[in-house]
Amino acid sequence: MSLKGKLNRMKKHLSHNQPNEKRQKAVEGQPQPVTTENIPFLKEWEKLGTAPYHFEDSFCLIREVTYSLDDKHGLYSFAELPKIIEAWNKSSIQHSLSAKGYKPHELFFFDTETTGLSGGTGNMIFLLGHARVFADKVVVKQHLLTNPGNEAALYKSFLDEVNVESLVTYNGKSFDWPQVKTRHTLLRDQIPALPEFGHFDLLHGSRRLWKHKYERMALSVVEKEELHVHREGDTPGFLAPMIYFH
Repeated sequence: MSLKGKLNRMKKHLSHNQPNEKRQKAVEGQPQPVTTENIPFLKEWEKLGTAPYHFEDSFCLIREVTYSLDDKHGLYSFAELPKIIEAWNKSSIQHSLSAKGYKPHELFFFDTETTGLSGGTGNMIFLLGHARVFADKVVVKQHLLTNPGNEAALYKSFLDEVNVESLVTYNGKSFDWPQVKTRHTLLRDQIPALPEFGHFDLLHGSRRLWKHKYERMALSVVEKEELHVHREGDTPGFLAPMIYFH
């Protein structure tokens, strides 16, 4: 039998030849767009201080926390950052980590949590976190991916926030931002383009200062030994993906 004949025999099985009531049942059986009312475990999420963010047929969760400038993190308070940036602006020193020309709120302190430490499309970001220091407060936001199918909402919610001049990360040039670029490439037809900005990677500054002092330059080591930050009840980084999948 010819290909045309086979296709004609199959016509009666195609959905557009089904009775209206059967087609309606098929539509009703498809997944419905997520609304605030049908987000799984919404009450539990709200108890953790999160709120849903909707974009097209997907959603993510955003948690926002505000701190006073007087709050101390180890030896230092957030209020010292504006003073340091002011000192850089008055200085004539040329340095790769100089904040000359910047204002505190133009710096975007950024970090991620991922499902693995390898690069490539097989690694997924499930948490985008960032902080900004304003004249009267520090605002920390976390964008949480609850399902791989909701990546468009995760990155759209993040890109709504990136009206800044420069990123500040710890190992972000080698890991975090390349990961963002990789995932964005897969979604670029659905969400806005990534902006261009400067990037301060504090890992490089830490290596210059303390590479002969410590065997490892992990952020947790620098925090504890130099800034006297002692984490309490913290989840080890290697456990984060396992807990997320669970």
